[in-house]
Amino acid sequence: MKKYTLSKKERLKKKKEFKKVFDNQYVGYGKYMVLLYSPNDLSYSRVGVIASKKVSKRAVDRNRAKRLLKEVFRLNKDLIKKGDYILIGKKDILNINLKELQEDFFNILKGKKLVNEEK
Repeated sequence: MKKYTLSKKERLKKKKEFKKVFDNQYVGYGKYMVLLYSPNDLSYSRVGVIASKKVSKRAVDRNRAKRLLKEVFRLNKDLIKKGDYILIGKKDILNINLKELQEDFFNILKGKKLVNEEK
């Protein structure tokens, strides 16, 4: 059985890690999110999530947006190429459900050819 958790080692936390992705990135734009990708030398993918005050002034809403983005990544981390990802939520992210967000995520991945062909 596959492990579908998102462990601490699979998260980008430090400013230096975020900066590395921002400096050498592939950018994909979707309706509900922006995806930044940078290859890494690790055997697993890592994710960082951003929801600015443009999403909502309320911290509760921004945290919900971040939870949705992390959940989409967690459910699909075995299907994508290994690397560092930053997911940035857009304003409309709060008005959709997880299924619509997942479709947007895959549209971006397919457009940037970041889906694993081996699975």
